[in-house]
Amino acid sequence: VISNLGQVSGAVNTAESALESATQALQQAGTLAAQGASSTVSASERTALSSQVQQILAGLVSASQTTYNGSYVFSGDAGSSPSYQLDANNPNGVDRLIVAPATQKIQDATGVTFADSKTAQDIFDHRNADDSLASDNVFAAVNNLRVALANNDQTGINNAIASVKTASDYLSQQLAFYGGVQNQITQATSVAQKFQLQYQTSISSERDTDMAS
Repeated sequence: VISNLGQVSGAVNTAESALESATQALQQAGTLAAQGASSTVSASERTALSSQVQQILAGLVSASQTTYNGSYVFSGDAGSSPSYQLDANNPNGVDRLIVAPATQKIQDATGVTFADSKTAQDIFDHRNADDSLASDNVFAAVNNLRVALANNDQTGINNAIASVKTASDYLSQQLAFYGGVQNQITQATSVAQKFQLQYQTSISSERDTDMAS
């Protein structure tokens, strides 16, 4: 159990680190959006800002492809494949390569189970029930900003500022989920170590009793 929890902890730490970087990237996108919204910024300057936002989008896609021990940590039950790749022709700027849930659960030494991961779609490409892009869709928010800056679209840029903020808040919630999982793993490991110590103590006591007899 302790070995399994250690393996899961490594994957969760990797995922958490990737989301911390993604959160910072969204904050940077918000800063670029604010710069682009200024009435003193020229069309050519907005084009340059759009290129920077494109790099942020590429970084988010790279984050969605994060691996640990050869498995894609945000690909759910299809860990052998990445979930997304860049595609500027789509409204959210990406291609969704797979749709797979994250059904794995961790069981601690007391029998309590908890989910240890989310998928890239849950995190970066949140959808409504009809599969349309949700208002807090991270990929879409950044891509809309990229397009608005490239088109020198003042109204679009202003709208994108709000979208990036909403997406940033949503991404922070996903990061908090992984922080919570890590706490659960720490607690589960502590319980497993106590059980292991009790077992070892019991075995040692039995051996001492046998020697006395």
